[in-house]
Amino acid sequence: MCCELYNAALESWRGTYLWWREHHPGEPLPAELRVSRYDLMKEFTGVRSDIPEWERLAVQVGRGVLCRFDRAVRSFYKRCKKGGNPGFPRFKSSRRWRTIEIPDASPSMVVPPDTSENRSAVWWRL
Repeated sequence: MCCELYNAALESWRGTYLWWREHHPGEPLPAELRVSRYDLMKEFTGVRSDIPEWERLAVQVGRGVLCRFDRAVRSFYKRCKKGGNPGFPRFKSSRRWRTIEIPDASPSMVVPPDTSENRSAVWWRL
């Protein structure tokens, strides 16, 4: 679900950016077309109630995804200022999405390695 949210935000931003570049070559994307991190979070909070899977999770999980997306876009603009061909942020496959933000995690949620509940000798498990 996190991967889908990230890719949807990236697709929306990329479409807007490519459209602007096609119709206004050489001009930077204006501020009114740039969607801020907080606008995305506000929109996500409103849409979240329509999707049962997201409604069951804490809102901070989705907001963490949007913060990650915002960092990728900001990094893109920094590379644009340096010149050359910066390359767009990449779409993420679900296999490459390895982390999520868990608000209010408690020690009882985590199982140490080499215990009866977690046979792994290396990784802690939720």
